[in-house]
Amino acid sequence: MKIVGIIQARMGSTRLPGKVLKYVLGKPLIAYVVEQLRKVSSLNEVILATSTLQTDDQLANWARESNVKCFRGSESDVLKRYCDAAKESGADIIVRIAGDCPLLEPNIADKVMKLHLETNADYSANTIERTFPRGWDVENMQMELLELADRESKDPFQREHVTPFFWQQPNRFHLESYEAKDEFFRPDLRLCVDTEDDFQLIRLILEGLDKGSSPVDGKHIIELFKKHPEWAKINSHVVQKHL
Repeated sequence: MKIVGIIQARMGSTRLPGKVLKYVLGKPLIAYVVEQLRKVSSLNEVILATSTLQTDDQLANWARESNVKCFRGSESDVLKRYCDAAKESGADIIVRIAGDCPLLEPNIADKVMKLHLETNADYSANTIERTFPRGWDVENMQMELLELADRESKDPFQREHVTPFFWQQPNRFHLESYEAKDEFFRPDLRLCVDTEDDFQLIRLILEGLDKGSSPVDGKHIIELFKKHPEWAKINSHVVQKHL
């Protein structure tokens, strides 16, 4: 069984264009996403899925220079892009990750996959009930069902966001929800990058971890917020654009 992590990313963000290639500590944000995803022990492969638009050439070039496998497909039909990337990789299970989540928590991702495998789920995620910080999002789905979604879905919302086809039909599919406990129960925190304020918070966190020589993991991130509770206010006003 082959488990493939597919990162959805593009340069054309409306609120913060080029965000995935904005640098912190000498590395672009997308490099942190790839590094964190590669720490997920259950994965066999990591792929960057971007569009064929000329504006995404820079991102594809970064992937090639950084030895990251890159698939290019439709800009607007992200469901088809995901499905085609997964087919090309020979995946049996796909892990969906957003390219604007540089603080992805590998241990949580492994636990969601453990739940997925143990329950033989069609779709599993830690986002069905939002209990973790936004930015630690991970979604798993079976390849044959991703192909089913690609064949059946005509809804533009489902095709843009990939997974609503599953979680909008809980009576049709076997869904499993992984939820946070104890100190990781922080749905108030926003650790993804959609605006300049989001970026400034991520920069503070990465610089704070670097000063303490701490790895990028959930435990140390939560400790930073305990030490600097005011940081949570930096982007608390930001409204999530989509889901």
